[in-house]
Amino acid sequence: MVVFNSQLSKAIQVPQPQYNYTAYSHLVTAGNPGYTGRTNELSSLVTATAIGGSILQLPSAFPNISYAMDFYGPAIQCQEANASYKAIVSKALDQGIDGGGGESMGFVAWVPGDPYHAPVPGNVTFSNTQPGGDVEGPPWPYATWDDSSPDAMRIFVLGEWTQYWPDPAHELLECRLKNGSYTAFFNFTYPSQAVELHSLVYLNDVNGIVPEPVDSQGYLNWPLFEANEQFSGHIAYMGVMDAFGRLLVGEADVSHYGFTTTYYTSWNLLPVNWSSADTAARQLEQISQNITLSLMSSPTFILNASQASPISANLSNFINVFSYNALDLWLAYGCAIFCAAVCALIGSSAAHRNGATYNNSFSTIVRTTRNPSMNALVEGPDSDGAEPMALAMAESFVILQGGRPSCGTYGGFRRTSPPG
Repeated sequence: MVVFNSQLSKAIQVPQPQYNYTAYSHLVTAGNPGYTGRTNELSSLVTATAIGGSILQLPSAFPNISYAMDFYGPAIQCQEANASYKAIVSKALDQGIDGGGGESMGFVAWVPGDPYHAPVPGNVTFSNTQPGGDVEGPPWPYATWDDSSPDAMRIFVLGEWTQYWPDPAHELLECRLKNGSYTAFFNFTYPSQAVELHSLVYLNDVNGIVPEPVDSQGYLNWPLFEANEQFSGHIAYMGVMDAFGRLLVGEADVSHYGFTTTYYTSWNLLPVNWSSADTAARQLEQISQNITLSLMSSPTFILNASQASPISANLSNFINVFSYNALDLWLAYGCAIFCAAVCALIGSSAAHRNGATYNNSFSTIVRTTRNPSMNALVEGPDSDGAEPMALAMAESFVILQGGRPSCGTYGGFRRTSPPG
């Protein structure tokens, strides 16, 4: 038996991402219209993907299928912050250090606050900067999305910076939200999946400023807004960056006793090596890419059947096929026939030489046993035990009965006719 792989190429519908803002973000439509936060389902998906360190299980149209797909999606690009900004951050952190040596900081991440002041972490535990000062930071509680930078949403990340004292911002990372062009290969072989990102091209920056198509009374013009795919995608991307920021933004204070107290951030749950800025940057980008690919694991974030375009895919069907070879069959059956013929010849020769045939039935044993009491049961012609047995003998019963020698009776075998 062999396993035959039957393959077929055809265009079918597969999961494809959609960026309808209602699945990603919450907006208010009156009073002070604008973005208010990410949806719970998006936050759950982002958290599960980031902490798990892998792409979530995607739905598959067939048990065994493979295809390549090009699509657009949010992409976060991380790189070392520029030198002038790092100098500002180092100064702010230096001024805010606990002079008594009670605490230091093991991790801090923040988003820019007031665009007219240096966006440094002015709300961290040990910072002495005041709102409105030269180094103003985001307000408390921690903001997780950047709604002030005009070019791109940003998150600044600083991990294990105390080792670079007196330049604590030595490895400060700046992560920016961009629109990305993805090319990915999907291979499903039941029950496992393999998703490979063949290429990612970073395109335009995406900022966190909500476009406001409002009417004369200050209400968002929702028909205009919802009909504009670019606006809707913009808000959806903001939701992804907000959920990503929720994992990072916050701080971790290290006590001189050796324990760490974490505020708001989930940095220590992420599969990231924070001791190297370059390594951390690549791993944060990998988490972002996994998040974008994992969006296709949920029906909430994919196009429905009426919207998704067919994609060329290869379908595989593994079938068990019995394979026969004429020579193998003749060898197997020929050996069996030969052995059977030899056995038949040997048996025929034995029957010819003995002049009779025998079996191992009880009647044969009785007829061939040599014992005075047994001899009396068997007539002369049947004493050799050969087949066929005489009919009278075949219809007889052999009974073993007891006896009393003192009374002149003796036990032994006795032959009798069948009852009736």
